Amino acid sequence: MRDARRPWLDPDLLHYLARPTRTVASTDNLTSRECQIMHLVALGMSNKEVAHKATLSEGTVKMHLHHILVKLGLANRTQLATFAHLKSQQPSAWHSQIEKYERPSAARDLQ
Repeated sequence: MRDARRPWLDPDLLHYLARPTRTVASTDNLTSRECQIMHLVALGMSNKEVAHKATLSEGTVKMHLHHILVKLGLANRTQLATFAHLKSQQPSAWHSQIEKYERPSAARDLQ
């Protein structure tokens, strides 16, 4: 029975508040293919364009995107593109990699 003099807090809320704080997302857990896909998404490419550039199927690109979002704790590709852009402003091993990828200039490049 609850003591009327003490405030009551939901145990789930207490567990949530007591959990370790979330660390900043890191690309250390991403595979090289996932990093490549992240870069291409950051350039504004659609799944179809990413699939063409990376020689993958669109379904495989979607699967990689899902894994990337889960690993980084992000909700959508907009957050992923923002994350990649912000990450590219910091010196890192993969910063120079982004220049290897370019957006297809015309629809004919997708054929």
